[in-house]
Amino acid sequence: MAKIQAETDLERARNEVKTTRARLASAKVLEQNPILAKIRMLEALPPGSTIEVREGDPKE
Repeated sequence: MAKIQAETDLERARNEVKTTRARLASAKVLEQNPILAKIRMLEALPPGSTIEVREGDPKE
């Protein structure tokens, strides 16, 4: 019984590592491609959402 639990815990930990690595890779891609990051953010909005687009440098 303990062996089965240990194997289950190990598999869960491995999956967490895989998920973390995938998220890190995604974050790096989005950091290197700001336009892609904006597109992904827009895609995440619920249907029917309204956005406001402003001209100019966002740092101002």
